[in-house]
Amino acid sequence: MPRMQHPQRLLKSSGKKWQARQAASFNRLSGFEILEDRRMLAAQFQVAHALRGADGYYPVAELTLVGSNLFGTTDSGGSAGGGTVFSMNTPGSGFQVVHSFPGGEGDGPLAELTLGGSTLYGTTAYGGAAHHGTIFSMNTDGSGYQVLHTFTGAANDGADPNGTAGWGH
Repeated sequence: MPRMQHPQRLLKSSGKKWQARQAASFNRLSGFEILEDRRMLAAQFQVAHALRGADGYYPVAELTLVGSNLFGTTDSGGSAGGGTVFSMNTPGSGFQVVHSFPGGEGDGPLAELTLGGSTLYGTTAYGGAAHHGTIFSMNTDGSGYQVLHTFTGAANDGADPNGTAGWGH
């Protein structure tokens, strides 16, 4: 069940526009797609990949472009049920789940991933040791996953983040 829906901007790469969105479908389990705009002026999209089962469900965050690859998250689903981080190349092929969230390390990534060097940073709104969400990092190939912070819900710590991980300058 989706926890929230966010409007998404179009991500432009190599003259194409990309967006992950909920499709108009009666079957909610297959009604989520990564779309490629084939005719930019007409804004007519074609499905580049339909998310199902182990791919994850509910891609509520914007996509992150890293070189020629798109990275995104799903709020739930995946092999462990707590959502996924996925990637695919901008020609629209090569879709793969690079991480599935089992809950203990986070559950429900709702925000866009942030790139720092070759490391992706993100948040989960739920799960983690205290069940109030996490901040995580991982390499773009899915290796090196680690929880950087577990939210406790205490007044001086916060809980249930649903924003992008970032840092000040």
